[in-house]
Amino acid sequence: MTSYCPACHHVNHIMGHLNVIKQIRDKLCHLGKPLVLGTDYDGYRKNIGDFLTDTVAYVNNNDLQDAIQKDIKYIERPLSRELIETHTNIHKTYDKKGIEDLIE
Repeated sequence: MTSYCPACHHVNHIMGHLNVIKQIRDKLCHLGKPLVLGTDYDGYRKNIGDFLTDTVAYVNNNDLQDAIQKDIKYIERPLSRELIETHTNIHKTYDKKGIEDLIE
């Protein structure tokens, strides 16, 4: 007879989320160009949100939950037009070696 382990269930559930997050990371790190379709973004956002929600619920720490929610709001704010234009111009102006030299 096997018994049900609630803690094991939660850990296994979170491990499933981690596998999905790893797959998302791999997809994003190997894009030919920095472009994500809106439908893909929405799916990634949902998967990442589910992972964060379930993990914070498992940890059961309100301070951590508040800090994560604050960070999510900061990350999801709209980018300024100036930042987008600067980013575009840098990529037009410098090749990969030029950017590496600029960073050093």
